[in-house]
Amino acid sequence: MKVSIYDEKPEEKEQEFLLRLVYRRNYIDLVMVDSDGDEVQAGILLSITKDMRFKRQVCVNSGLGLPLNKDGQLELHEEEDDF
Repeated sequence: MKVSIYDEKPEEKEQEFLLRLVYRRNYIDLVMVDSDGDEVQAGILLSITKDMRFKRQVCVNSGLGLPLNKDGQLELHEEEDDF
């Protein structure tokens, strides 16, 4: 049993993303998964080809709250910015 004290401002939980690498015939996908490890609908973020090229997938699920461009692809991070 868990007991908590009421607070007028509920504690905001930081969103957690679960990722999985999925091997497909000629490439590997970086995929969003749920807590059971099942793929999230429209959750393929990018693909990696055998020759190490990256391809951003289009129409990523906008409900995931990820930064997407107008094509529904992950936005690219500027390289000169600090992480």
